[in-house]
Amino acid sequence: MFHAFHDLIAELLAGDRYFQSLFATHGMLEQKIGKVEVCMAPGARNEIHFLKSKKLAIGAVRYSLSLPASLARIGA
Repeated sequence: MFHAFHDLIAELLAGDRYFQSLFATHGMLEQKIGKVEVCMAPGARNEIHFLKSKKLAIGAVRYSLSLPASLARIGA
């Protein structure tokens, strides 16, 4: 979904520190999930589930921040 808003995301990343923070945290969680999935130590499934839930929540906030700017661009 975010690939369709590439220019908008670039603008938000350039001018909105909160959006920058969300974007960075989302990327960090994505990397951490990948590392935990590779190791699959005991208890890793619970940690993976927690991290994915947190990543999904951050993605939803990120989307909610970009939606008003996107609607403003199309004049809706």
